Amino acid sequence: MRYLVLMSLLLVGGCVNTDYSGMTFVPTDHIDVYFADDVMEFDYAVMGRAKAESPNTISYEKMEKKLVETAMANGADAIIILNMQKVVVGQVSAHGGTTNKAGPARTYNYDAGGGANRGVATQWYGRPYTTESKNKVVLADLIKYR
Repeated sequence: MRYLVLMSLLLVGGCVNTDYSGMTFVPTDHIDVYFADDVMEFDYAVMGRAKAESPNTISYEKMEKKLVETAMANGADAIIILNMQKVVVGQVSAHGGTTNKAGPARTYNYDAGGGANRGVATQWYGRPYTTESKNKVVLADLIKYR
């Protein structure tokens, strides 16, 4: 049981991927968090940009925490969150329904091979569907106060 709990914690904690491109300074132990529409009445310099990406099931709060950790490790004084969005990363298509092996005269599938259904008419009932797989992406500038 302990093993299962530990693995669950590792999987949840490791689901946010961060990338950083920019300058690096001595690590800091405190970060201020701002948003792009906040009015900032102080002078600062942008030292780089970070991106956090995770599955749609991870909260934006956890993503922000990972960005803060990245910012502290690279010596930033603050981050400015520029954008939070969901992006499509793939699609899954399937067909749901049932079969009727003693199907009516009009059929959609006929097994003419040597399998167990050889010569048996099969009709599918149901609708095909497609589901999009989405990730959350958060972009932030890392800044140094002047």
